[in-house]
Amino acid sequence: MWERDLVKNLLNWNTKKVAVFLVNYNMPERADQLFNYLKENETWPYDMYLIDNGSDIKNPSKNTTVFIPKNVQTTRGWLNGLQASDKKLYTYFAYMFLITSAEFTKNSGKPISSMVQKLLEDKNAVGVHASLTKDSTTCWDHLKNRGSFQHFRQTFMIDNICSMYRADWFNSIGRFDKNLIYAWGIDVETGYIARQQKRTLWVDESIQ
Repeated sequence: MWERDLVKNLLNWNTKKVAVFLVNYNMPERADQLFNYLKENETWPYDMYLIDNGSDIKNPSKNTTVFIPKNVQTTRGWLNGLQASDKKLYTYFAYMFLITSAEFTKNSGKPISSMVQKLLEDKNAVGVHASLTKDSTTCWDHLKNRGSFQHFRQTFMIDNICSMYRADWFNSIGRFDKNLIYAWGIDVETGYIARQQKRTLWVDESIQ
């Protein structure tokens, strides 16, 4: 009886769990910084998949959980992480994607807890992205923080600098296109599918 209750409690705990995917290629110090930020600040249940994408100049991060012998570029790095997450005995509520070129500002608090809130409250929402600082070197001006007092702001597409997708929806669309190996276009395609299905995408203004 106690074993059945234990399994039930574990399944309930993991019902809303998030899988975080961070691909590293020769940037272990950046990967470790993001790893440590979440470890020190986040309280929402999550599993970190830190994927070493064939680093050949520097040693892999000490926190690496998935090793790829030879670099397969960004998209396939994330897909390798997703394949590793499929081996768990439980399913994830959401998937979060990070890049090593980014870092959280000091007032970003708990990014997973914040972004997952939108997916829990709004069943039609399928994706959330952290806002980018106003001085970010990006052409995606619609993702830059607008200094408003909104927590969430609806938008037409999100990047994968710091994104979160509802896992069941993301799996239903076939995840990322493995042929778009440099990650160019996977964000546009995912946003297009969401709009086509009349689902919504959001920017979290409370995180930068």
